[in-house]
Amino acid sequence: MKKRVQKILWGVVFLVLGLLIGLERLGVLPVDLFFNGWWTLIIIIPSLISLATEREKLGPAIGLLIGVSLFLSINGLMDFGIISSLVFPTILLLIGFKLITDEVVKKKDLPQDVTASDDHRYCVTFGEKKLDYNGKKVENLELDVAFGAITLDLKGAKLEKDIVIKVSCVFGGVKMTLPAGVDLVDKTTNVFGGVGVERDTKVEREGKAKATVFLTGSCTFGGVEVK
Repeated sequence: MKKRVQKILWGVVFLVLGLLIGLERLGVLPVDLFFNGWWTLIIIIPSLISLATEREKLGPAIGLLIGVSLFLSINGLMDFGIISSLVFPTILLLIGFKLITDEVVKKKDLPQDVTASDDHRYCVTFGEKKLDYNGKKVENLELDVAFGAITLDLKGAKLEKDIVIKVSCVFGGVKMTLPAGVDLVDKTTNVFGGVGVERDTKVEREGKAKATVFLTGSCTFGGVEVK
């Protein structure tokens, strides 16, 4: 669902952009599209779309704050000195608020053992890797992705206890499929990225989960998709 909404929003953005450029080139729309500070939209638009579609709001909120502040400053609508003195403390407030709310809202604590063994650590750079744990026992995992992708299939895995999956996504992503009846607790910290969950949460809501997967780590210009 989230991906569909993102595609629709980006589709609208490109349609409007194409229409405006076409009308401007034909002389129908006498407006300079490359107005003062136009490049700040490269920050503002993705941040707005992420705010509307991502569950993780901190990164997009910071991006939007920076983009709008730059636009106002460039166009003389707000003094740069005031903006520069307020942006940093505002970012600190947002981070502090998120850290507090995360601890209040997330009731489950991490298991004592959060370390992945060497044979459960995977790293992908400029490539793609598929991990299939069908019929296998799964323990803590560590997934590092940079400019690539990892597909993790745990649908048929033997999940006998709570596990921790630590991710590091930098301009990359992880697609993860969990077994039925397993709870998911997202403890990631993301900047211009996030975690999207597209799975039935009925078991989790009823508190009948047989095990819990704790997702930790970070996503920077990347993301994790969980089904």
